[in-house]
Amino acid sequence: MQQAPQLPDNRQDPTLTPPHAETAPPADQAGAISTDNLRKLLDAATPGPWTGANMVHADRGDAMTPEEIGEYVCNSVRIGDPAHFLFVSGKHDDGGDADICHTGNGPRGPWNTALIALAPQLAAEVLALRELIATGGAA
Repeated sequence: MQQAPQLPDNRQDPTLTPPHAETAPPADQAGAISTDNLRKLLDAATPGPWTGANMVHADRGDAMTPEEIGEYVCNSVRIGDPAHFLFVSGKHDDGGDADICHTGNGPRGPWNTALIALAPQLAAEVLALRELIATGGAA
């Protein structure tokens, strides 16, 4: 994947208004994000590849305690912009709220959050396209 361009000061560019926790990226009438908006989102988000990991203590080399993780998150919010510290959430099978992950402490946080929140929809679209390709486009 190509390196994303330097992110401009988005407050000055109305075409790059960051998504917020309460709003999804613009979607078409079928509920899918448009190709143009997806490109804008991908360019504004942190370039990949991304990884998931457990927090490891830098000095000890073992897993951080809940207290140390809490301190790390607190410090991340303090050094960054609290408006960019966001949560991706969803619902458990029983309807209860589920925190998927937290993002932020940097200028690309809102876009990273939007991209992560789109992951289930994007994966479903990729699977549908793969099935369409595998069947030669037959309905």
